[in-house]
Amino acid sequence: MRKTHTRQQGSLTLEILIALSLLVTALVGATLVVHGAYQTSTSISHAYGEKSAAHQTLEELTASLKKDWYTEQPPVHISDNYTLSSYIEDISSCTKKISVTAQYSADASMPSETLSSFVGSLDEARRRGGTCDPAPLLDTWDTPEILGSVALPQGGSTGIALHAQGTTRYAYVTATSTHVLDADFFVLDVTDVSNPHIVMSLDTGNGLTGLVRGGEYIYALNNDNTEQLHVIDVTNPQQPVLIAHSSLPNLPSTCSATTTPCYAGRSIFYYDGTIYIGTSYIAFGSTPLHHHEFHVFCVSNTSVAGCSPTNPTWQGSLNVNHHVNDIFVQGRYAYLATSDTEGEMMIVDITDPAHMVHPDDTDTRFNARTIAGNESTENGTSVFVLGPYTYLGRERVNNALERDFYILDTRTPDDITTVSSMRLGLSTRTAVSDIIVHDSRAFIGTTDVTHPLLIFDSSDKENPLLQNSCTILSRPIPYLAYADDFLFAMEDGAAVAIIADSSSSCTSL
Repeated sequence: MRKTHTRQQGSLTLEILIALSLLVTALVGATLVVHGAYQTSTSISHAYGEKSAAHQTLEELTASLKKDWYTEQPPVHISDNYTLSSYIEDISSCTKKISVTAQYSADASMPSETLSSFVGSLDEARRRGGTCDPAPLLDTWDTPEILGSVALPQGGSTGIALHAQGTTRYAYVTATSTHVLDADFFVLDVTDVSNPHIVMSLDTGNGLTGLVRGGEYIYALNNDNTEQLHVIDVTNPQQPVLIAHSSLPNLPSTCSATTTPCYAGRSIFYYDGTIYIGTSYIAFGSTPLHHHEFHVFCVSNTSVAGCSPTNPTWQGSLNVNHHVNDIFVQGRYAYLATSDTEGEMMIVDITDPAHMVHPDDTDTRFNARTIAGNESTENGTSVFVLGPYTYLGRERVNNALERDFYILDTRTPDDITTVSSMRLGLSTRTAVSDIIVHDSRAFIGTTDVTHPLLIFDSSDKENPLLQNSCTILSRPIPYLAYADDFLFAMEDGAAVAIIADSSSSCTSL
């Protein structure tokens, strides 16, 4: 049986984030406990003093986050009478939970005072095009189940994005096509999670290899050697309109792979009015600019002349010299999962797109070596960033000394450290295909039919624990999306499964 949810569907809108932003400090475990020997006005005074100190520190932490959402060492008020410890937990890209514990320094037996509060960033939600879910998890995700599913009429699924308008939730899905007249963009109404259905489809051309949503627009990758970026207006989700397209510049004039366009986009990400596109490795062209695999387009920025969704404006590119398999952007950095055996995850400073520097030169890359320190040749295939931690997935590794899933501390880009790593036990020729981290759970999609969905409790980053004990899917999951405590899984073969936590038992993995 499905666990009862009280959250209203459609919380992808900013209203909930505003509510969280205005949330007055919540008291957690703050009842006053007075022990026998301390039932005096002095002990009560100390207890209230702890609360006052905790409140002051909580306010300082909140003010610090308002100034710098990515602050790592917020100022903490330390008094002579109270020991204060604070903790910032990333719920999502636009929501943090801050907690402060105050302990009377002179006597450890005195009860401590802990205060917690949620802080939301409207600016960060807007930078992410309204795709950030601000609310904490409701469920443990130890027994997931499929609530509903819908199959697409043709084509292989290549991406999924979610969009809530009022009380209606939509899912946008891209797909390849076997014929130029086949639909390759689908709009699904997923408001009723037990009965998702297609409400509209669109043929954009040669098929689409991925998508990302930014506000009322979908930015999709066209499966062609030109016009690789398509822009679809979804202001009215039931009447999507292809409004613009743009080509990646400075590519070689010939492409030997005609059946699979070798200059088509491979990965895409939206952040702060900008689109980031990665391609497969491009062999050296006639000039140095003719083989770049990472491109930046402005689509909504008043500081760039003429930039708009109807006029994507190319700003710069970088010769990564490898496949760019996945992209995640946070703040001033782009995190790339690549095919480089000495840099499966690269960090690129995107402050000035016209003058980006390769991570080889800045030493801002992660080399996924074996436990013994030897080279490990499997590609980086998926990357997700939440706060100071980067989650990296790879192709299936070959032996017990190698790892195909990492949690990395990337607070210092030129000094990346491994917090934890593990071997997922994937089958031959499979890989981690997608990663989503929300609150204390890491959702991992794979192309392994035996373990297509893995869910980890990542509360303890040094010791993530496998949380789900259910085998509910039997096909690879190339793409995932998350909203309102529902997981949307694109199954290989063009089907969307809607998954939620269950209170019933299920088949063990």
